[in-house]
Amino acid sequence: MEQASLQFAGLFLSYFLKIAVAYLLCWGLMRFLDDPRNRFRLWLGFLLGSGIYWALLVFSNLPGFSAAGTAAALTNAGGASFAPHFFIPLAFYRAVSWSARILFWVYCSGFAFLVSTAVWKHRRLRQLLHSGTEPTPELERLFDLLARDCGVRGCRLVILPALSSPATVYWLHPRILLPESCASLEDLAQLADVLQHELEHIARRDYLWASVSDLLCGALFFHPAAWQARKHLRLQRELACDQAVVAARPEHRADYATTLAQFVRRHMLERRASVGVDLASSGSILGTRIRAILSEPRSTPWWQKVSRVMASAGLIALFGVFCPVLAVFVEFAPQLLPAAAGSTQPQADAGRAHRKLAVVPHRAQQNSVAHTPAETLTSLRTKYVPETPVFQLSRAVDNSSEPVPLLRPETPRSSTVTYPFPKPSVAGVVTAAREIGAIVRSGQRPPRSGGNKPDSDDMH
Repeated sequence: MEQASLQFAGLFLSYFLKIAVAYLLCWGLMRFLDDPRNRFRLWLGFLLGSGIYWALLVFSNLPGFSAAGTAAALTNAGGASFAPHFFIPLAFYRAVSWSARILFWVYCSGFAFLVSTAVWKHRRLRQLLHSGTEPTPELERLFDLLARDCGVRGCRLVILPALSSPATVYWLHPRILLPESCASLEDLAQLADVLQHELEHIARRDYLWASVSDLLCGALFFHPAAWQARKHLRLQRELACDQAVVAARPEHRADYATTLAQFVRRHMLERRASVGVDLASSGSILGTRIRAILSEPRSTPWWQKVSRVMASAGLIALFGVFCPVLAVFVEFAPQLLPAAAGSTQPQADAGRAHRKLAVVPHRAQQNSVAHTPAETLTSLRTKYVPETPVFQLSRAVDNSSEPVPLLRPETPRSSTVTYPFPKPSVAGVVTAAREIGAIVRSGQRPPRSGGNKPDSDDMH
């Protein structure tokens, strides 16, 4: 379990690094693209690719998944020799286990919170639509004419008093929502620009892609690159719709910029929540949109287009070459792993079990000492002493009263041995035995070794 957690941690770090580098690549490629529609496709592809890659990593670590090794191969193939390896000490075995569980539940809680927030907004939108009213006949005719020009079918126009900015909702049965202030506009040209912008959102299916990007950001909420890509996606879709409005009526550039600024100002002052794809959903991009509306389109030379294509291809090729090197491996220290093949239980369990076995018998031995009966001569247990080759006799040569040991271990071979009496021989032993036997037979006492001093009995 913990080894699998470390493996997934390495895959997660590799994923984080690769997505960050991919974001930098897309940011660089965006500089070579002038059309906001192409930029929108670029960031949408980045989000879709990041989400698919993350889903592959997650499902590959689930038990029973058929493509279990696919994610690891895509993540670490080709860069194993150059990728950094991080070894976790075995002392952090329990911490790794708890951290994996905590991070798993934190991720599930964050994803569930974001999904529940999106569901709540959807329910709130359905409640707001019940309070909508029908537009005036004049406004309805203008809307039908613009919808026919844009090729949009099955769309309805609804007036909502709770809105501060026009918005587009749904994609199967789209609705364009207008605040009451728009319905009371006397200048139909300004209102036509606003409706043209919202109809472009429906033709591009921006509400669908906005919902997909929200879902992907909910799954990838831990990565800042996903949120930045979502921000770029919103900006480029607004610029693409503004470009379509300006291309349809170029003479209304200034009026359309003024109308946009009014809606953004009202949206920021009232601070109402967004209910869909709003015309003025973000005031921070107002300056960028107004500059894009007022600027004249310019043509790009062919050589500049070719150079941009070659530079883009070079960046993509460079990313493909260095992407496998961005793999990270995290595992326990190899010298501390169990030597048995196929064993997934680290050696920490063995060490802990060994310490338990070393402590428990010691305590049991202490408890059993008090109940052990006293030892007797027949049950006395002695320590085994190995035999030595030679023991040497020693004898005192003086008449001192100190005790003299009879036996002592053999002196080292390297030292010189001195004897207090001549070394005995076979002939001397036989002669001594004969003399002792003759003395015993005659009834006399053997002489003492101290000399010719007479005994006390002879004195008498």
